[in-house]
Amino acid sequence: ARRAWNAAGCAPAGWRRDGTEPQLAAALEALHQKPGDPWTLDELARVARMSRSVFAARFQESVGETPIGYLTRVRIETAKGLLLRSELTIGAVASGLGYESQAGFSRAFQRHTGSTPGRWRAEARSRSERGMRASS
Repeated sequence: ARRAWNAAGCAPAGWRRDGTEPQLAAALEALHQKPGDPWTLDELARVARMSRSVFAARFQESVGETPIGYLTRVRIETAKGLLLRSELTIGAVASGLGYESQAGFSRAFQRHTGSTPGRWRAEARSRSERGMRASS
């Protein structure tokens, strides 16, 4: 499943596409299946059946960023898809992706994209509509 996910181009930018330890793969799979769960470093390490310190070090080495940094990026990429393709409110997207507040989600989103979720949604939809009109 992971290979198909990679081959389809679904992996976030920077995600290592080569072989990952099966234990790390289990944590990555869980994180991708349920990005809105209240993941902690301890919980991800438990899924990987590793100690917290070994998991954090191997994850950083293999993926190139911290587990929580990676989780945030997955959540933001998932949010971008939801904002573009659904009518969910920003609060609903935030809540569904594990953020306790819309404000916290908005700060994280802006840190990663340079734009607020509302502005990003409007601009992305506008670009999408222009692209659809141009191809017609």
